[in-house]
Formats: sequence, C-alpha cells, structure tokens
Amino acid sequence: MVRLFSAVLMLAYRDSVNNMKIKTLLLTGVFVAAILPAAIAAQVRISDGGDGYPGGEFNAQLLPSGPTFKTFCLESAEYLYEFPGTYNYAISSAAVNGGTTTSDPISLATAWLYDQFLRGTLKDIGGATYSSSSTDENDLQGAIWWLEGETQPSYGYVTVSKNRYVLMAESVLGTTYLNDANGTYGVYVMNLTNPTTGDRRQDLLIRVPDGGLTAAMLGMSLAGLALVARRKES
Repeated sequence: MVRLFSAVLMLAYRDSVNNMKIKTLLLTGVFVAAILPAAIAAQVRISDGGDGYPGGEFNAQLLPSGPTFKTFCLESAEYLYEFPGTYNYAISSAAVNGGTTTSDPISLATAWLYDQFLRGTLKDIGGATYSSSSTDENDLQGAIWWLEGETQPSYGYVTVSKNRYVLMAESVLGTTYLNDANGTYGVYVMNLTNPTTGDRRQDLLIRVPDGGLTAAMLGMSLAGLALVARRKES
C-alpha cells in the first residue's frame, strides 16, 4: 500500500496527469479519504546532501522507492534529531514553528528561490550561478531562514540584512517577494514528525508539480482502502 502511494506521487512528479483527470482524482480522493478509518503515513528518508552547516542541502527520498531531491530547512530552531533518518511527513503550504501549532506560510521569495535551485538556474544578485559550494549552500539556507523570519546570531550567514539570494528574489519579484506563496511554483512544505513518537521535527521544502497534491491524497486514500479490504479478508 505504501508502494502505491509512492508510485502515484512519482506520477505527479512526471506531470503525467492532465486537468480533467486532476479534477476527477480530487473528487475521488476527497470521497475515499472521508470514509477511511485512519490515514496512512507517508515517509521520507533524509540524509546529508552537501557541505553546508548546519542547514541544507539535504538529500530526500520518498519511501519506499520514490523520487529523490535536494531540500533545505525552514526552521532554524527545529532539528533533524534522527540524522540520517526516516520521518513521517504531511505536505502543507506552511511551516509549523518550533514544535508549536503556529502556522507560518512560506514566502513567495522562498518558493521562487527553491524552484530556481531545483531547475539549476539559480543566480545571485551579482549574476553568479549557484554551484552547491559550502558558501552557496550556507547563503541560500540563510536566505530562506531570513525570508521566513528565522534569525539566530550564532549562524553567521543568517543576518539582519538581505543577503545576495534575498536581493535576487526581491529584484525579480518586486514588492510581492514577502507575500505568502500558497503553492506558487509548485513549492510546498514537508512537515516532518518522528514516526515512533509523533514529535515534530524540521520542516523542509518540496516541489510538487501540477496535480501532485491531489495524486498524493488519492494514493493515500487508495492505500487505506486496500488496508481495509485486507482486514476484511483476514
């Protein structure tokens, strides 16, 4: 059943669902999810993905055999205690700050920077292309933390001023750069929890192409339905 969820989400990453099918999947997913006795947890494996410290780049793989991608932290005061480790995750448009229930939607600039990073087209305000060097990683992670209101003086690259990637996002997006992203560029948040205790862990970025959230929801719904069927057969 977990393989089914991963397979459906991989289909979303390949942009293989057209608009008509998306509408059908959405209605079906909502209906099936409403009758399930419990949600089926989606899981991701997080490991070190570069030279940056203490934040991203991180490697992420959707389990059991889903796509892999690079990602960055959204919270400077939340941690990946199990590292490398496997986490349960939910996809939303906001970080959950410091283990509380406070919801903090990601900014348009954060979504734009991450989309450019994944495309391999990210440049700083001086025109230098992002190269995954430790300096680039730290500055991009610092930019994301700054844009999300995270400031910790002990991290030298999280400053009170705008760094080169913040300035680049602002130059492209103009006065809207701090607006809520609300899924723009297909960028969302993975809200991680410990699979055993349910304790909150770090919030990480993820890009879900058109229809991906619907497909993911349907995948979980079908997986749950399969679980119910198996229980009835046993």
